[in-house]
Amino acid sequence: MDYLSNVIGHEGENSLLSYLKAEDFALALSCSPDHSMDGLTTFEIEITLTKKGLENYETVIEAIY
Repeated sequence: MDYLSNVIGHEGENSLLSYLKAEDFALALSCSPDHSMDGLTTFEIEITLTKKGLENYETVIEAIY
């Protein structure tokens, strides 16, 4: 999960965030695994969307996956 967090949360060239910023969909992105429960891990991705990003939220979700 930490590796996945580093890949998705990368902010450099050709990253998810750089794509979302170039399309004027997002301002910021953070992600992290949450190991707070025994035997269960969740993975959270938080994206601060622009107005255009909110209007195109389905495209943003597709880019994440």
